[in-house]
Amino acid sequence: MKKIIYLMFLAVLPAIAQENLTYQRPPEEIARLVEAPLTPFVTFSPDKQVLILMERSDYPTIEQLSRPELRIAGLRINPDNFGPSRGNYIIGLKVKKLSSGAESEIQNLPSPLLLSSPSFSPDSRKLAFLHNNPEGIELWVIDLTTGIASRATNRKINATLGTAFTWLSDSQTLVFTAVPENLKPLPAKSRIPTGPIIEENLGRKAPSRTYQDLLKNPYDEAAFDYYSSSDLVVRNPDGSERIASASSIHSGFSPSPDGRFLLIETIHHPYSYLVPAYLFPQKTRVIDLQGKLVKTLAAYLPDSTPPSGNQEIIAGETTNRQPSVGCMPRMEAIRKQKLMYEIKFTPGNTHLMVIQKNLSACRFASPE
Repeated sequence: MKKIIYLMFLAVLPAIAQENLTYQRPPEEIARLVEAPLTPFVTFSPDKQVLILMERSDYPTIEQLSRPELRIAGLRINPDNFGPSRGNYIIGLKVKKLSSGAESEIQNLPSPLLLSSPSFSPDSRKLAFLHNNPEGIELWVIDLTTGIASRATNRKINATLGTAFTWLSDSQTLVFTAVPENLKPLPAKSRIPTGPIIEENLGRKAPSRTYQDLLKNPYDEAAFDYYSSSDLVVRNPDGSERIASASSIHSGFSPSPDGRFLLIETIHHPYSYLVPAYLFPQKTRVIDLQGKLVKTLAAYLPDSTPPSGNQEIIAGETTNRQPSVGCMPRMEAIRKQKLMYEIKFTPGNTHLMVIQKNLSACRFASPE
């Protein structure tokens, strides 16, 4: 009899061990403490007449944490929506007019809202933002006069390299990086390598930093090209769109103060397996809104062991409203020295300067 009871006990053990458990909530007292709303994030309009109250997300959801993540070239990309794999979002918006103190809700916002990168138009009448859908990032605009939000374009946004859109000075035109149209799926990685990976030692000593998630093979290079390439699109006030720079890896872009030119930075081959994407070879150019090349400012191939100093190009306008470009050395010995060079974008100007250090950044600036 004892033997029979013992066997029956063993028979029910597997059923208990295989019981499926789901995520459990803690007692409500603890849940209310952990899920208490965070202090809203606030931002002011350029004219200081409007205050935006932004409700922040606290902890990422299980769905957000379960999204795929691709780690290449120092980036962490969500391959499903061409954006960063992790991030904190704005989940609610309110508009407060400082003159009257009145608060109002925004109508027609996407739900659930996962807002990032809010940006006022220069005239303070509109607010653009990114909505981070799991299957694609969208560009939206809020008309602060009517309090109504609407999607600005049907194209999906590529935000893998950071800044994905900007306003022009007319407060009506938007420039953004979009996922190239008719993009075919990335081919699956082959188990068989196409050849050896060769690293060359030139026999010199140099300091080398340690970076995470670098490129490792040609397939990583192809994946970086696939997820980082974008069309630089100009959206006109009437809703029409045109491509100013097609299917390139746009690491940065900014409009001139008068809205006539775009300063763009693009990443190019050959890539390095020792440094992240922001240290890959880059070109810095000025184009007009139709995409015509106006001036190539810099094209450089950074060394895999960059020096500690770097330099910064600053482009703006002189007092006579002529486009200009300047160089801001950022080495410790001459950090406070500022050099400004006037440039007229004419075919006769073919060479600006020779830069011995690595280029840090380029941007337009006002004469001040």
